[in-house]
Amino acid sequence: MPIKTIEIGQYNTLTILRTSPNGVYVGTSLLDEVLLPQKYVPKTAKEGDEIEVFVYTDTQDRPVAVIEKPLAVVGEIAALKVVDITKIGFFLDWGLIEKDLFMPHDEVPKGNKEARETQEPIRIGDYMFVKLALDHKTNRVIGLGKLGNFVEREGIDLQEDEEVTAIIGADTEIGYRCIVEKEGIYYYGMIYHNEIFGEENLQGQKRTAYVKKVREDGRIDLRLRKDGFDGIADQSTIIMQKLEENNGFLPISDKSSPDEISKYFNMSKKTFKKLIGNLYRERKISIDKKGIQKIEK
Repeated sequence: MPIKTIEIGQYNTLTILRTSPNGVYVGTSLLDEVLLPQKYVPKTAKEGDEIEVFVYTDTQDRPVAVIEKPLAVVGEIAALKVVDITKIGFFLDWGLIEKDLFMPHDEVPKGNKEARETQEPIRIGDYMFVKLALDHKTNRVIGLGKLGNFVEREGIDLQEDEEVTAIIGADTEIGYRCIVEKEGIYYYGMIYHNEIFGEENLQGQKRTAYVKKVREDGRIDLRLRKDGFDGIADQSTIIMQKLEENNGFLPISDKSSPDEISKYFNMSKKTFKKLIGNLYRERKISIDKKGIQKIEK
């Protein structure tokens, strides 16, 4: 059986081998260990304990362990925010306090409108899709922005309403560009603004989403809520909870405007009407011109 070694850019479950003034050393053996700085060491930790850590290399290319959770690990794609731009490349917020992710200038996608909405210069605050990789020459984790070899465009075996993970990137005029992930396979996608109700600035988030349509060009249109009865049934609890919080009455009905409904319930008017119709038939609410009333049993 091969001996397990510490993997840079990944989570590792390691043993506390020894203590030092700067923290504790964790690893698989004294020949394969890494420092966990004192500020990350649990108060109850002792030699022999196992602990899960994330390992990366610091500014001096020394391996270091932390208990922080980065936004992605090596092998994954994420939408990360640009926090600095230098002559050698870009630095992206990786979710670690003391370490940003480096992406070289030559990894910026050109002519790939799925990865970038425009060819305007990248600015601080922009979100970029990157695949995290390990540079084996330096042992540094870097970002790769050219995703063509990692994203599928043909033979897409996804069905309408299938649950996927949406990695949400730049906000465009029509919606949010996404990388869609299902069982380790990535696709290009879009969540249109008319599928989002009451939420702002989804950039950088990773969300459960549902396939609305697989387009002929290989892109996937997404919705954030499941369609059909199951999706409607799941959301009925939102209305009942709002009624509980407001003494059993809300001044919103099927005659209310889409904006009013979105403000109260973060959903479309079409969905709201289906929901209150179901609740009315189940004798959980009454409906009149003034609003909806919870029926006390």
